[in-house]
Amino acid sequence: MAVRSVIDRLLLVLILGVLVTTIGRLGLKFAISPRAPAPSALPISGLDTVAILVVSSLCGACKAEPAATEVGRWLDTLLSRSGSRPRLIGVSVDTDVTAGLELLQEFGEFDEISVGSGFMNTAALKYIWRDSIPFAGVPQLLVFERVTRVADSPLRVAHFEIPSQRIVRLEAIAAWLRARGRQGR
Repeated sequence: MAVRSVIDRLLLVLILGVLVTTIGRLGLKFAISPRAPAPSALPISGLDTVAILVVSSLCGACKAEPAATEVGRWLDTLLSRSGSRPRLIGVSVDTDVTAGLELLQEFGEFDEISVGSGFMNTAALKYIWRDSIPFAGVPQLLVFERVTRVADSPLRVAHFEIPSQRIVRLEAIAAWLRARGRQGR
């Protein structure tokens, strides 16, 4: 009886192994043959101007629609004039992902978004808490230059960031953006 059980188990392992190998080979074919990634998805060496807008649906000022619309419009203007590749990142430090997404939509379109986990959000950890004197208030706008160097084979990306501005409060953000817009920067 014990020999029969061992043989049955070995047979089962053999069948599973053949099945996994076959599926893996089929999956590999599909993974490498259909099409190359879109050119915009590939990293490119150069300079990016990055603006990170941090908001929360629990913040009354963040939900002031005219101000949100104005900030969104001025961010687009500022980034389009920057002379480098613009990147706009929206961060909502809400724990309710739906509420955070809805709020970010009021500010317009973003190149990237990060929503959820409150102030332990991955983007909040990187961009707010990394400073020696962090300020966790919302809304806030962080602007910096990102220098990127890409090596082709194997694909490697190295980058460093040069902080430029941290502006807190919606009125201050709108005023800073208006001033930059008039200066043509």
